[in-house]
Amino acid sequence: LKHFLKRCQLLPKVHENPFLYRSPAPMAERQVQICTSTDCRSKGSQALIKDLEDLCAETGIDVVPSVCQNHCGKGPNVTIFTKGKAGKVNEGIGPFKAIEKLLKAEVGIELKSLQKQVAEIKYEIRRSKDSGDKAAKLAKAFKVLGGEEKAVVQEPRQAFQLLVMRARDVVGSNPNAALKDAQQATEICPDAAQGFVMVASAFEKLGKWEESLKAAEQAIEKGDARDATGILKRMKDKMKEQAAKQAAAEAEEKAKQKAFEDEERREEAEKKKRRDAAKKKLEVAEAAKKLEVEAQKKAKEEAKKLAAEQEAQRKAEEAAEAEAEARKLAEEEEMQ
Repeated sequence: LKHFLKRCQLLPKVHENPFLYRSPAPMAERQVQICTSTDCRSKGSQALIKDLEDLCAETGIDVVPSVCQNHCGKGPNVTIFTKGKAGKVNEGIGPFKAIEKLLKAEVGIELKSLQKQVAEIKYEIRRSKDSGDKAAKLAKAFKVLGGEEKAVVQEPRQAFQLLVMRARDVVGSNPNAALKDAQQATEICPDAAQGFVMVASAFEKLGKWEESLKAAEQAIEKGDARDATGILKRMKDKMKEQAAKQAAAEAEEKAKQKAFEDEERREEAEKKKRRDAAKKKLEVAEAAKKLEVEAQKKAKEEAKKLAAEQEAQRKAEEAAEAEAEARKLAEEEEMQ
Protein backbone atom coordinates (compact mmCIF):
# COMPACT_ATOMS: atom_id res chain seq x y z
CA LEU A 1 0.00 0.00 0.00
CA LYS A 2 2.85 2.41 0.88
CA HIS A 3 4.49 1.67 -2.46
CA PHE A 4 1.18 2.28 -4.26
CA LEU A 5 0.56 5.59 -2.46
CA LYS A 6 4.11 6.71 -3.16
CA ARG A 7 3.62 5.93 -6.85
CA CYS A 8 0.39 7.94 -6.87
CA GLN A 9 2.21 10.94 -5.35
CA LEU A 10 4.60 10.96 -8.29
CA LEU A 11 1.73 11.54 -10.75
CA PRO A 12 1.02 15.12 -11.90
CA LYS A 13 -1.67 16.84 -9.88
CA VAL A 14 -5.15 16.92 -11.38
CA HIS A 15 -5.08 20.73 -11.30
CA GLU A 16 -1.77 20.85 -13.16
CA ASN A 17 -2.71 18.85 -16.24
CA PRO A 18 -6.38 18.31 -17.10
CA PHE A 19 -5.32 16.74 -20.41
CA LEU A 20 -4.32 13.58 -18.53
CA TYR A 21 -8.00 12.71 -18.44
CA ARG A 22 -9.47 10.75 -21.27
CA SER A 23 -12.23 12.60 -23.09
CA PRO A 24 -13.83 11.45 -26.36
CA ALA A 25 -14.15 15.02 -27.64
CA PRO A 26 -12.90 18.53 -26.82
CA MET A 27 -13.73 19.26 -23.18
CA ALA A 28 -17.26 20.55 -22.65
CA GLU A 29 -17.90 23.71 -20.63
CA ARG A 30 -18.70 21.49 -17.65
CA GLN A 31 -17.14 18.08 -17.22
CA VAL A 32 -17.31 15.55 -14.40
CA GLN A 33 -14.26 13.31 -14.20
CA ILE A 34 -14.39 10.13 -12.10
CA CYS A 35 -11.17 8.45 -10.99
CA THR A 36 -10.84 4.89 -12.26
CA SER A 37 -7.57 3.96 -10.57
CA THR A 38 -7.36 0.57 -8.89
CA ASP A 39 -8.37 1.95 -5.49
CA CYS A 40 -11.35 3.99 -6.71
CA ARG A 41 -12.44 1.18 -9.00
CA SER A 42 -12.53 -1.17 -6.00
CA LYS A 43 -14.84 1.33 -4.30
CA GLY A 44 -17.34 1.37 -7.16
CA SER A 45 -16.20 4.16 -9.47
CA GLN A 46 -17.33 2.25 -12.58
CA ALA A 47 -20.91 2.14 -11.26
CA LEU A 48 -20.58 5.78 -10.21
CA ILE A 49 -19.78 6.75 -13.81
CA LYS A 50 -23.09 5.21 -14.93
CA ASP A 51 -24.96 6.91 -12.06
CA LEU A 52 -23.61 10.32 -13.03
CA GLU A 53 -24.08 9.73 -16.77
CA ASP A 54 -27.79 9.15 -16.15
CA LEU A 55 -28.18 12.04 -13.72
CA CYS A 56 -26.32 14.50 -15.97
CA ALA A 57 -28.07 13.42 -19.18
CA GLU A 58 -29.41 16.29 -21.31
CA THR A 59 -27.64 18.89 -19.14
CA GLY A 60 -24.68 19.50 -21.46
CA ILE A 61 -22.34 18.15 -18.79
CA ASP A 62 -19.86 15.47 -19.86
CA VAL A 63 -19.17 12.53 -17.55
CA VAL A 64 -15.84 10.79 -18.26
CA PRO A 65 -13.42 8.43 -16.51
CA SER A 66 -10.01 9.73 -15.48
CA VAL A 67 -6.63 8.50 -14.32
CA CYS A 68 -5.66 8.64 -10.65
CA GLN A 69 -6.59 11.92 -8.96
CA ASN A 70 -3.96 11.44 -6.23
CA HIS A 71 -6.39 11.02 -3.34
CA CYS A 72 -5.94 7.26 -3.00
CA GLY A 73 -7.74 5.61 -0.09
CA LYS A 74 -10.45 8.29 -0.03
CA GLY A 75 -12.40 7.44 -3.16
CA PRO A 76 -14.34 7.21 -5.23
CA ASN A 77 -12.91 10.61 -6.18
CA VAL A 78 -14.57 13.09 -8.54
CA THR A 79 -13.30 16.37 -10.00
CA ILE A 80 -15.51 18.95 -11.70
CA PHE A 81 -13.98 20.90 -14.57
CA THR A 82 -15.47 24.23 -15.60
CA LYS A 83 -14.23 25.64 -18.93
CA GLY A 84 -11.19 23.40 -18.69
CA LYS A 85 -10.29 24.47 -15.16
CA ALA A 86 -10.33 21.84 -12.45
CA GLY A 87 -12.15 22.38 -9.18
CA LYS A 88 -11.40 20.53 -5.96
CA VAL A 89 -11.22 16.77 -5.75
CA ASN A 90 -14.44 15.53 -4.16
CA GLU A 91 -13.63 12.49 -2.04
CA GLY A 92 -15.78 9.56 -0.96
CA ILE A 93 -18.54 9.94 -3.58
CA GLY A 94 -19.81 6.45 -2.88
CA PRO A 95 -23.16 6.63 -1.05
CA PHE A 96 -26.18 7.90 -2.97
CA LYS A 97 -26.52 10.86 -0.62
CA ALA A 98 -22.95 11.88 -1.46
CA ILE A 99 -23.81 11.77 -5.17
CA GLU A 100 -26.94 13.85 -4.59
CA LYS A 101 -24.98 16.39 -2.54
CA LEU A 102 -22.19 16.61 -5.17
CA LEU A 103 -24.66 17.28 -7.97
CA LYS A 104 -26.45 19.99 -6.03
CA ALA A 105 -23.36 21.75 -4.63
CA GLU A 106 -20.85 21.38 -7.47
CA VAL A 107 -22.94 20.98 -10.63
CA GLY A 108 -26.18 22.74 -9.80
CA ILE A 109 -28.46 19.77 -10.38
CA GLU A 110 -31.17 19.21 -7.79
CA LEU A 111 -33.02 15.92 -8.13
CA LYS A 112 -36.81 16.00 -8.26
CA SER A 113 -38.78 13.56 -6.15
CA LEU A 114 -39.60 11.06 -8.94
CA GLN A 115 -36.13 11.33 -10.45
CA LYS A 116 -34.57 10.74 -7.05
CA GLN A 117 -36.70 7.64 -6.37
CA VAL A 118 -35.74 6.05 -9.68
CA ALA A 119 -32.10 7.12 -9.33
CA GLU A 120 -31.84 5.46 -5.90
CA ILE A 121 -33.28 2.21 -7.30
CA LYS A 122 -30.81 2.28 -10.22
CA TYR A 123 -28.00 3.01 -7.75
CA GLU A 124 -28.93 -0.18 -5.86
CA ILE A 125 -29.24 -2.19 -9.08
CA ARG A 126 -25.73 -1.25 -10.22
CA ARG A 127 -24.29 -2.48 -6.95
CA SER A 128 -26.34 -5.65 -6.69
CA LYS A 129 -24.72 -8.99 -7.55
CA ASP A 130 -27.98 -10.96 -7.77
CA SER A 131 -29.70 -11.11 -11.17
CA GLY A 132 -33.09 -11.82 -9.61
CA ASP A 133 -32.73 -8.85 -7.28
CA LYS A 134 -31.76 -6.63 -10.23
CA ALA A 135 -34.80 -7.73 -12.22
CA ALA A 136 -37.10 -7.09 -9.25
CA LYS A 137 -35.63 -3.62 -8.70
CA LEU A 138 -35.95 -2.75 -12.40
CA ALA A 139 -39.62 -3.75 -12.26
CA LYS A 140 -39.95 -1.58 -9.15
CA ALA A 141 -38.40 1.39 -10.96
CA PHE A 142 -40.85 1.05 -13.85
CA LYS A 143 -43.69 0.76 -11.34
CA VAL A 144 -42.60 4.04 -9.73
CA LEU A 145 -42.96 5.60 -13.21
CA GLY A 146 -46.45 4.09 -13.61
CA GLY A 147 -45.45 1.08 -15.69
CA GLU A 148 -43.38 0.71 -18.86
CA GLU A 149 -45.96 2.03 -21.33
CA LYS A 150 -46.73 5.11 -19.26
CA ALA A 151 -43.04 5.71 -18.57
CA VAL A 152 -42.24 5.72 -22.30
CA VAL A 153 -44.85 8.42 -22.89
CA GLN A 154 -44.51 10.58 -19.76
CA GLU A 155 -40.88 9.99 -18.69
CA PRO A 156 -39.06 8.98 -21.91
CA ARG A 157 -35.56 9.76 -20.60
CA GLN A 158 -36.12 7.68 -17.45
CA ALA A 159 -37.70 4.87 -19.50
CA PHE A 160 -34.74 4.99 -21.91
CA GLN A 161 -32.21 4.68 -19.06
CA LEU A 162 -34.08 1.77 -17.46
CA LEU A 163 -34.34 -0.09 -20.78
CA VAL A 164 -30.61 0.38 -21.38
CA MET A 165 -29.89 -0.82 -17.85
CA ARG A 166 -32.08 -3.90 -18.27
CA ALA A 167 -30.47 -4.65 -21.61
CA ARG A 168 -27.02 -4.37 -20.06
CA ASP A 169 -27.98 -6.76 -17.23
CA VAL A 170 -29.37 -9.51 -19.48
CA VAL A 171 -27.23 -9.17 -22.62
CA GLY A 172 -24.97 -12.02 -21.50
CA SER A 173 -27.77 -14.46 -20.67
CA ASN A 174 -30.53 -13.37 -23.06
CA PRO A 175 -29.16 -11.25 -25.93
CA ASN A 176 -32.47 -11.34 -27.82
CA ALA A 177 -34.30 -9.74 -24.89
CA ALA A 178 -31.44 -7.24 -24.52
CA LEU A 179 -31.67 -6.37 -28.21
CA LYS A 180 -35.42 -5.78 -27.93
CA ASP A 181 -34.95 -3.39 -24.97
CA ALA A 182 -31.99 -1.63 -26.62
CA GLN A 183 -33.84 -1.09 -29.89
CA GLN A 184 -36.82 0.29 -28.01
CA ALA A 185 -34.44 2.61 -26.16
CA THR A 186 -33.06 3.95 -29.47
CA GLU A 187 -36.61 4.65 -30.62
CA ILE A 188 -37.34 6.61 -27.44
CA CYS A 189 -34.09 8.62 -27.52
CA PRO A 190 -32.67 8.34 -31.05
CA ASP A 191 -29.93 10.89 -30.32
CA ALA A 192 -28.61 9.10 -27.20
CA ALA A 193 -25.52 6.97 -27.75
CA GLN A 194 -26.01 4.38 -24.98
CA GLY A 195 -29.01 2.79 -26.66
CA PHE A 196 -26.92 2.11 -29.75
CA VAL A 197 -24.05 0.84 -27.58
CA MET A 198 -26.39 -1.79 -26.15
CA VAL A 199 -27.78 -2.64 -29.60
CA ALA A 200 -24.16 -3.21 -30.68
CA SER A 201 -23.47 -5.34 -27.58
CA ALA A 202 -26.58 -7.48 -28.14
CA PHE A 203 -25.76 -8.04 -31.81
CA GLU A 204 -22.21 -8.95 -30.77
CA LYS A 205 -23.53 -11.62 -28.40
CA LEU A 206 -25.78 -12.92 -31.18
CA GLY A 207 -22.78 -13.21 -33.50
CA LYS A 208 -24.14 -10.61 -35.95
CA TRP A 209 -20.90 -8.73 -36.54
CA GLU A 210 -22.05 -6.38 -39.32
CA GLU A 211 -25.13 -5.24 -37.41
CA SER A 212 -23.05 -4.76 -34.25
CA LEU A 213 -20.44 -2.72 -36.13
CA LYS A 214 -23.12 -0.49 -37.66
CA ALA A 215 -24.71 0.16 -34.24
CA ALA A 216 -21.28 0.92 -32.72
CA GLU A 217 -20.60 3.41 -35.51
CA GLN A 218 -23.97 5.06 -34.79
CA ALA A 219 -23.09 5.26 -31.08
CA ILE A 220 -19.77 6.95 -31.89
CA GLU A 221 -21.54 9.41 -34.21
CA LYS A 222 -23.83 10.27 -31.30
CA GLY A 223 -20.92 10.95 -28.94
CA ASP A 224 -19.86 7.68 -27.31
CA ALA A 225 -16.18 7.15 -28.10
CA ARG A 226 -15.53 5.04 -24.98
CA ASP A 227 -17.73 1.94 -24.90
CA ALA A 228 -18.56 1.92 -28.62
CA THR A 229 -14.93 2.15 -29.74
CA GLY A 230 -14.08 -1.14 -28.05
CA ILE A 231 -17.05 -2.86 -29.69
CA LEU A 232 -16.17 -1.31 -33.04
CA LYS A 233 -12.61 -2.63 -32.85
CA ARG A 234 -13.78 -6.11 -31.84
CA MET A 235 -16.33 -6.18 -34.67
CA LYS A 236 -13.75 -5.10 -37.24
CA ASP A 237 -11.45 -7.83 -35.95
CA LYS A 238 -14.31 -10.36 -36.01
CA MET A 239 -15.29 -9.34 -39.54
CA LYS A 240 -11.67 -9.63 -40.69
CA GLU A 241 -11.50 -13.04 -39.04
CA GLN A 242 -14.85 -13.96 -40.60
CA ALA A 243 -13.67 -12.72 -44.01
CA ALA A 244 -10.46 -14.72 -43.62
CA LYS A 245 -12.43 -17.83 -42.64
CA GLN A 246 -14.85 -17.27 -45.51
CA ALA A 247 -11.95 -16.82 -47.93
CA ALA A 248 -10.33 -19.98 -46.56
CA ALA A 249 -13.66 -21.83 -46.82
CA GLU A 250 -14.15 -20.58 -50.38
CA ALA A 251 -10.59 -21.59 -51.26
CA GLU A 252 -11.20 -25.02 -49.70
CA GLU A 253 -14.50 -25.34 -51.56
CA LYS A 254 -12.79 -24.24 -54.77
CA ALA A 255 -10.05 -26.82 -54.19
CA LYS A 256 -12.68 -29.48 -53.50
CA GLN A 257 -14.55 -28.49 -56.66
CA LYS A 258 -11.33 -28.60 -58.67
CA ALA A 259 -10.47 -32.01 -57.18
CA PHE A 260 -14.00 -33.19 -57.99
CA GLU A 261 -13.74 -31.89 -61.56
CA ASP A 262 -10.26 -33.41 -61.92
CA GLU A 263 -11.63 -36.74 -60.67
CA GLU A 264 -14.55 -36.46 -63.06
CA ARG A 265 -12.15 -35.77 -65.92
CA ARG A 266 -9.96 -38.69 -64.85
CA GLU A 267 -12.97 -41.00 -64.65
CA GLU A 268 -14.23 -39.76 -68.02
CA ALA A 269 -10.76 -40.34 -69.49
CA GLU A 270 -10.76 -43.86 -68.01
CA LYS A 271 -14.24 -44.50 -69.40
CA LYS A 272 -13.16 -43.21 -72.82
CA LYS A 273 -10.06 -45.41 -72.67
CA ARG A 274 -12.23 -48.42 -71.84
CA ARG A 275 -14.71 -47.49 -74.58
CA ASP A 276 -11.89 -47.06 -77.11
CA ALA A 277 -10.35 -50.41 -76.05
CA ALA A 278 -13.74 -52.10 -76.32
CA LYS A 279 -14.35 -50.47 -79.69
CA LYS A 280 -10.94 -51.56 -80.95
CA LYS A 281 -11.52 -55.07 -79.63
CA LEU A 282 -14.88 -55.14 -81.37
CA GLU A 283 -13.33 -53.88 -84.60
CA VAL A 284 -10.65 -56.59 -84.36
CA ALA A 285 -13.31 -59.21 -83.68
CA GLU A 286 -15.45 -57.96 -86.57
CA ALA A 287 -12.40 -57.93 -88.90
CA ALA A 288 -11.53 -61.47 -87.84
CA LYS A 289 -15.12 -62.55 -88.38
CA LYS A 290 -15.14 -60.90 -91.79
CA LEU A 291 -11.91 -62.66 -92.72
CA GLU A 292 -13.39 -65.92 -91.48
CA VAL A 293 -16.54 -65.38 -93.53
CA GLU A 294 -14.47 -64.51 -96.59
CA ALA A 295 -12.24 -67.55 -96.01
CA GLN A 296 -15.30 -69.78 -95.67
CA LYS A 297 -16.79 -68.26 -98.82
CA LYS A 298 -13.52 -68.79 -100.68
CA ALA A 299 -13.28 -72.34 -99.38
CA LYS A 300 -16.83 -73.01 -100.54
CA GLU A 301 -16.06 -71.54 -103.95
CA GLU A 302 -12.89 -73.58 -104.19
CA ALA A 303 -14.75 -76.71 -103.07
CA LYS A 304 -17.48 -76.00 -105.63
CA LYS A 305 -14.88 -75.45 -108.34
CA LEU A 306 -13.09 -78.65 -107.36
CA ALA A 307 -16.39 -80.54 -107.41
CA ALA A 308 -17.16 -79.12 -110.88
CA GLU A 309 -13.75 -80.12 -112.13
CA GLN A 310 -14.15 -83.58 -110.68
CA GLU A 311 -17.60 -83.88 -112.26
CA ALA A 312 -16.22 -82.75 -115.63
CA GLN A 313 -13.37 -85.23 -115.32
CA ARG A 314 -15.80 -87.99 -114.40
CA LYS A 315 -17.99 -87.17 -117.37
CA ALA A 316 -14.94 -87.03 -119.63
CA GLU A 317 -13.81 -90.40 -118.35
CA GLU A 318 -17.29 -91.84 -118.85
CA ALA A 319 -17.38 -90.41 -122.36
CA ALA A 320 -13.95 -91.89 -123.10
CA GLU A 321 -15.06 -95.26 -121.73
CA ALA A 322 -18.24 -95.11 -123.80
CA GLU A 323 -16.27 -94.24 -126.92
CA ALA A 324 -13.82 -97.08 -126.24
CA GLU A 325 -16.74 -99.48 -125.72
CA ALA A 326 -18.36 -98.35 -128.93
CA ARG A 327 -15.12 -98.72 -130.82
CA LYS A 328 -14.67 -102.22 -129.40
CA LEU A 329 -18.21 -103.21 -130.44
CA ALA A 330 -17.63 -101.82 -133.89
CA GLU A 331 -14.43 -103.85 -134.28
CA GLU A 332 -16.16 -107.01 -133.11
CA GLU A 333 -18.93 -106.52 -135.67
CA GLU A 334 -16.41 -106.06 -138.47
CA MET A 335 -14.66 -109.31 -137.50
CA GLN A 336 -17.86 -111.22 -137.67
